[in-house]
Amino acid sequence: MRAYRIEALLDDLAGLIARLAEGEKEAKAHVVGHDWGGALAWVAPLLSPERLLSLTVLNAPHPLAFRRELRTNPAQRKKSSYVFFFQLPWLPERLLSRNGGAAVGRALRGGSHVKSAFSWEETLPYRQAFSDPAAVAAALGYYRAAFRGRPAGAPGPRGQPIAVPTLILWGREDRFLGLETIAPDRLAPYFAPGHAPEVRVVEGAGHFLQNEAPAQVNQALLRFLGPVGQDLPTPPSSPG
Repeated sequence: MRAYRIEALLDDLAGLIARLAEGEKEAKAHVVGHDWGGALAWVAPLLSPERLLSLTVLNAPHPLAFRRELRTNPAQRKKSSYVFFFQLPWLPERLLSRNGGAAVGRALRGGSHVKSAFSWEETLPYRQAFSDPAAVAAALGYYRAAFRGRPAGAPGPRGQPIAVPTLILWGREDRFLGLETIAPDRLAPYFAPGHAPEVRVVEGAGHFLQNEAPAQVNQALLRFLGPVGQDLPTPPSSPG
């Protein structure tokens, strides 16, 4: 589980930023993350604020807010029942890898509100990867590490309130995460005064927001990032 400790993941993120900036020591970046990438993004400004210009999170609640929901919200516990299943040894690896990783393909399609976001053919790379139990174990490492040790985002010597511009994009029809997980009162404790996040709820889209509503996500990012995106082409409208 050491490879999934938040400190190790943040070191990876800092290394990636430096690499993309050609080794510049003071390199900074606009960080955008979804789901587990979003969980890491939430913690990045807490522990490495010098690396962040802005933060954008897609359908991922703050880790501590989510942990609170699991304790107090039966509806969220039901939606997250698969997370508890993933804590079991070997059985999840066996079930997810059998039949060429078909369960992962079904999860992507079944977990989407917009069913056309993932054709069965498009799930092939995921299915191929998850046909190897070792690859499944690696993916499940995030879920297992989250239940061990100090929770990501917990107050600590390096922790501090978020004080960078923050955008939250959320597909309203998320099957796995309730909208209440990003309610203002849930998020307020994790932001510095005057730095409340901007929240945009996308109608007609679910958990895999960037796949289900790519045009809306791209447009929101270009607007939020401002001058960084001004020279980029306007994304095409979604089909239909």
